[in-house]
Amino acid sequence: MIGVKNDDASVNDINIVKQDDYPGDTISSITWAPSTQVRMFSTSSWDSKVRIYEAVVQSMTEKGLVQKACLDVEDPCLCTSWSDDLSKLFAGCVNNTVKAFDLSTGQSVNVGQHEGPVKSVFWISPANTLCTLSFDKTIRFWDLRQQNPVAGYNLGQKVYCADYAHPNIVMGMGEEKILLVNLPNMQNMLGKNTLDYIESPLGKESQITAIEFFSDGYGIGLASHDGRANLSKIEQDNMGRIKLTNVMTFKCHKVDQGNGNQPQNQLLYPVHAIGFHPKSKNFVYTAGGEGSMFFWDYGAKNKITGFNYNRVPITRAKMSPDGLLLAYSLGYDWAKGIEGYMSYKPKVCCHIMQDNELVYTGK
Repeated sequence: MIGVKNDDASVNDINIVKQDDYPGDTISSITWAPSTQVRMFSTSSWDSKVRIYEAVVQSMTEKGLVQKACLDVEDPCLCTSWSDDLSKLFAGCVNNTVKAFDLSTGQSVNVGQHEGPVKSVFWISPANTLCTLSFDKTIRFWDLRQQNPVAGYNLGQKVYCADYAHPNIVMGMGEEKILLVNLPNMQNMLGKNTLDYIESPLGKESQITAIEFFSDGYGIGLASHDGRANLSKIEQDNMGRIKLTNVMTFKCHKVDQGNGNQPQNQLLYPVHAIGFHPKSKNFVYTAGGEGSMFFWDYGAKNKITGFNYNRVPITRAKMSPDGLLLAYSLGYDWAKGIEGYMSYKPKVCCHIMQDNELVYTGK
């Protein structure tokens, strides 16, 4: 296994240039602009702001995150999504509303409504619609020209995390359920009394905290609150039903306690992010509440490298579409309740990916 680098690896990464542009509270999501021509990403935050940062990299010594916009959403925000032409940014809020921002003017309008906080939002370009997922246990689809949803379905469980890779949406839900929805077949899949849930490979009482499609779309990575992750391929059984075939299940965010001849106990920390690299077949990253990020090679079933952030929780992480940058946020993850509130200053950074960080070499 490869060791963890530095007490605070963020000092070597791309940091926010101006102090006034730091988030005022914990980052709840990071979403890259869907383009390899720009290096911009949006963040949603519990300080009721949506920010857009541009990663400027002239050289390894001339680099920084420049805030391009700071948008007021009035209430804490949990998620964002970009339109394909980068003209609009959509935001889902804890006050049950979905907002659309015109990025040329900064003006916003409400384009969706739920009966609970909106946890995930995705722009579905082929259908020219917006998909929203809420703690009210529903999925809804919106035509921006209409006030009411064009479609909506009861999912039966809260959605804690989700990912979209056309034409599929995958959801990590309550009671450790997973639901994979094929959008062209959505009505047949969701418009029935019993949904085809998949039981989480991580088992019962292991709440799913993060989920993401493999870069090729043929598998998923999911993570849990108890420091573990699973990688599975998406396949079908003899009846044509979707199933997950295990590739790898592993503990990834834990701290060993004890020394000498004393038995060691493991403290397990929530995994707040899991993701993949668009140009590396076996690369996966995980980020956790103990303040570490790990890069793994799941072909070799081994750790490539790791980074420590002085025990500050990593609340979110997301790879850029071209695989050059990994954006991540540091801050309080509420693992200790109200007593830990504002115990860490929220921070957003970008790591520049290196070729030797993508494959396990055994060194």
